[in-house]
Amino acid sequence: MGYTFNFWPCIDTFIYFSHYRVAPPPASWITAAHREGVPILGTLIFEWDESKPDISFLTSRGRLYASLLARLAHERGFDGWLLNVEVALPGGRAHAEKLLEWIGELKSEMRALVGEDAQVIWYDSVTDAGHLAWQDRLCAANAPFFAAAGKLFTNYTWAGHYPMLSAQYVRDMDRHQPHPRPSASDTQDNAQEASVSATPSPTTSTSTLDIYTGIDVWGRGTHGGGGFKSHWALDHIRAAGTSTALFAPAWTWESQEERWTQVQEQGGDGGRGWEGWWARERRFWIGGRTPPGTGVPRPSDSGSASSSSSSAPAPAPTEDADEEQPDLELMPGFFPALCNHTPYRPIAHFHPALPTYLPFSTTFCPGTGRHLFARGEKVGGAWTDMGRQDWSYMGHGGVDGDVKSGVYMEDGWEGGALRIVVRGDGTFVGLREIAFEEPDPDKEMEVEAEVAFKPLVPALPESAKVTVVPTFLDPAVEEEVDEEEELESENGWRRIRMRTRVQLGKKTVMFGVRVRLDGGDGDGDVGAGEVLLGALSVRKCVQEK
Repeated sequence: MGYTFNFWPCIDTFIYFSHYRVAPPPASWITAAHREGVPILGTLIFEWDESKPDISFLTSRGRLYASLLARLAHERGFDGWLLNVEVALPGGRAHAEKLLEWIGELKSEMRALVGEDAQVIWYDSVTDAGHLAWQDRLCAANAPFFAAAGKLFTNYTWAGHYPMLSAQYVRDMDRHQPHPRPSASDTQDNAQEASVSATPSPTTSTSTLDIYTGIDVWGRGTHGGGGFKSHWALDHIRAAGTSTALFAPAWTWESQEERWTQVQEQGGDGGRGWEGWWARERRFWIGGRTPPGTGVPRPSDSGSASSSSSSAPAPAPTEDADEEQPDLELMPGFFPALCNHTPYRPIAHFHPALPTYLPFSTTFCPGTGRHLFARGEKVGGAWTDMGRQDWSYMGHGGVDGDVKSGVYMEDGWEGGALRIVVRGDGTFVGLREIAFEEPDPDKEMEVEAEVAFKPLVPALPESAKVTVVPTFLDPAVEEEVDEEEELESENGWRRIRMRTRVQLGKKTVMFGVRVRLDGGDGDGDVGAGEVLLGALSVRKCVQEK
């Protein structure tokens, strides 16, 4: 079992980063990203002196390598490139001018082969004079590269007021620079990110969203110290109205990787090394408490796992208290009087999960597991495969009652399961917001939804009956169920399919399940129930001709 990324609805673009010269995303990661409608980019990187001959060779061959990189993206099925040139250009300013011309060629080739939505993002490193000098914001020294690529990922060591300076520079760009602003097709995209980015307030200028203000989740020079203090940096980014670029969100795994591996191999802590990471990952993205013994490592220049905290149990933290306080000396531009930061808030607080469209389906599979399941039958052992990842649950929880939920590894329908505990008959559990492109209160749509579930025994009395039905959080929808049928059970898993009509008066409606608890024998409500969800789907019914 290994690291997987599951919180796709909170991001707009994913960048697959590696220290190899050319790093296209693996096929499984492309599949996972596109399943959620998220563009995924590869990385072209030049670092250290040994790469100087290669960057010279790149620009000396004109469109050749621009064409090859665009063909690679087209043939592999990914959506663009992050350009990371972290080496001084041998030819100085003249070399920088050649590189700017080459970026334009790459962008043109990408649009021709991949499409108008193809992305090229420039990382803030080399200046227009060819010097390796990180600016930490958009300014005159890197504006030509921003104009050529259309998007800029800033370095992470920015002072608290730098995001505002970047945003202002974009707004004043015509006055500051002689080159033209990015084209309309560049500036109409939503905010992107690297290694994952997100969308600020929609009221901000679209052009400011092309600046992705960087956060190193390892905390190396990042305002706030990264990790569970990343919201300190996000406060400034949101205020400025730029996009966010989260570098190395796998910090939640890598900073504790040695511990997780030992727990899994030795079977210590009930074999819950992965579950410990999952709780930490979930807290980082959507909130919740960090489990004991998974303290936040202090930021370091190396960012190695050796800086992790001890694996000895620690007191359970409160929601607004972290195991480590940030090192203020590592925070450029830190002014206590100007930084009145609030208690901890997850990434989803700043960049809420985006809704999805029909058809929607999920098997609650996090892309890894202790066992492999096929239609409820155990068919294999431990595995990790992002191509099978299909989690989709963003922790919306209950609306009508108290709900607890979590990933479940010991059983599954097709790779994974969501374990939910509900209190109260008829509790609604919201799983994903569904959007409709053309809301119209005078129109309705017939949809078909299906759920696979399995009551947990002996969590419930033997006489108790649990039924899970797919539905929308809209009374009008539930009152208009046209058909509800139970399909054939398999390996202890029950399946229910229903047809209903959805009124299109709302732009989005929460989709999920309603859990019915019946004590049986006329006993009525059993009060609480525990059930596994293995699959959930909803689609528009095809009208017969």
